[in-house]
Amino acid sequence: MAIDGVQVGGLGCIVADRKESEAIAQLRASSGRSAREVWPEARAILAAAGQHTVPMFYAALESMAQLSIEDALAAPDAIVRALACLDSRIGKRRLRRMVAVKVATALEAKCLALRLSVEGIPVEAATDASSPTRGIPTR
Repeated sequence: MAIDGVQVGGLGCIVADRKESEAIAQLRASSGRSAREVWPEARAILAAAGQHTVPMFYAALESMAQLSIEDALAAPDAIVRALACLDSRIGKRRLRRMVAVKVATALEAKCLALRLSVEGIPVEAATDASSPTRGIPTR
């Protein structure tokens, strides 16, 4: 995924499909359930990590367009949270508070850093995604 010519994340189609297949196989092996039963769980795991297949990516875009900014920032899907960082409904005061909070994925960190850069807010504290938390403040 590129935003204004800046690569912020994403997997190729083949890589994403392979990761989905691997997640399904691991869940099947550990639970004994069918592929159909574990498929939603596998997709949720991948979405939380920002590793989307093409259909998952489009579904995330569609859901982002229908969420309040608070719901988008707290969404279980990393793409939705990353796009929320770019959303103009987040003002500069909230962005300044978000600098101190570590985000869950590198994708979110890159999107937040890009938005902070555009707004002229120092980005040093926002670019480290090494300590995953979901504590992006909503107010």
